[in-house]
Amino acid sequence: MNSHNDFSGFAGTQRRADPDLIDATIVPTQALPNCMGLVPTNGGELACRIVGKAGWACSIGVAQQHDIHRSSFASERAKVNCAGISCTLPAMKLYGTVTSPFVRRVRVVASELGIDVDRIDTTTDAGQLRLAKLNPIRKVPAAEIDGRTLFDSRVIIDWLTTTRGWGSLTPARDHWREQNLLNAIDGAVEAAISLFYLKRDGVAVDGTPYALRQNDRIASIFAWLSSELCTDQTSFRQAGDFGVPEISIICMMDWMDFRNTYATATAPALCALRNAWRARPSLTASMPTG
Repeated sequence: MNSHNDFSGFAGTQRRADPDLIDATIVPTQALPNCMGLVPTNGGELACRIVGKAGWACSIGVAQQHDIHRSSFASERAKVNCAGISCTLPAMKLYGTVTSPFVRRVRVVASELGIDVDRIDTTTDAGQLRLAKLNPIRKVPAAEIDGRTLFDSRVIIDWLTTTRGWGSLTPARDHWREQNLLNAIDGAVEAAISLFYLKRDGVAVDGTPYALRQNDRIASIFAWLSSELCTDQTSFRQAGDFGVPEISIICMMDWMDFRNTYATATAPALCALRNAWRARPSLTASMPTG
């Protein structure tokens, strides 16, 4: 049986938490070695622990949950000072190209969270060889972080936000709705990518039934996504929210313009969302080039 001071169990922690920490404080445990008995679990794997004691959290300078959701955690570049021990979480190795919209959204999220990225360029023969050895799917992005190998952009982002907090990003307000948004965005960019690769390989795809279906799919997705925007057209959630869906649609539209695969101007509402965030440093620094 767990003692009163045992922090295991999310429900139990919530019951014991102070009112201003009902949502709990998320702490990456690898950054807190030998401190207050919190050590990495599962053979050293990075995990999240729920800290239900406001006094203890404040004493080691860990931000409360609502602060983690803003910029304070990111500004410290994932550093915490625990009982005089300063720890920095390691950089992430990210395999991919500077043009991929899927790689880019991981780069944007990492930038917003203050996570250092060591990018492995997979356009080179050496990069392709390293990717093939690492990832049986042989698709980008792939990442190495915290002793793990992760294959998909959404999985990588889930790991980053789970273990590092949300930084300056807005967390999901409705997880299942957000997953629908991301599935739709990914479906549109995958349809456009399929046509792009066929044309690049010399296939005369324009005007074929397959191409028409893909373009109809993109148009349908754009129409639905436009209907899901908030009233000021800056977000899919509330005005001023900037999170993974907003990052994903911007990365997708920028890639479509860069590769000239689809006329994004046909979706003015989504263009308004993109324009609202265009000057954000994480986006300007990661624009596709080449």
